[in-house]
Amino acid sequence: KPRKNTGFLIAAIGGFYLDLYSGFPMGVFIFSLVLLTFLIKKIFKFIGEENIFYFIFLLFFSLVFYNLFSFAFSSLFQRSFNLNFNLLKLVELAYNLILGILAFGSVKLCLLRIIKK
Repeated sequence: KPRKNTGFLIAAIGGFYLDLYSGFPMGVFIFSLVLLTFLIKKIFKFIGEENIFYFIFLLFFSLVFYNLFSFAFSSLFQRSFNLNFNLLKLVELAYNLILGILAFGSVKLCLLRIIKK
């Protein structure tokens, strides 16, 4: 099926653009987003049904994975493993999760209205 690998292509393109504007070596974000896409596809096979709870779980998993992966690579290249997890990181995670849920709900609502017409 041609749509089966679309997520990997989008992840690679998104990772490329993140690599362009980051201070990390080229390919770090491409690798992390393609790996994240692979993990999400495996979780999707395990969970099965797509609904709002599925989306919230995957969005939270993706945000945590992305932050941990970024922390690991920044610590590796700076050669210091200072775990600087503060309240701001928690607020950032909650903020991104809320925005993601609102975006998902609005897109879902728009799609339902388009389908009804």
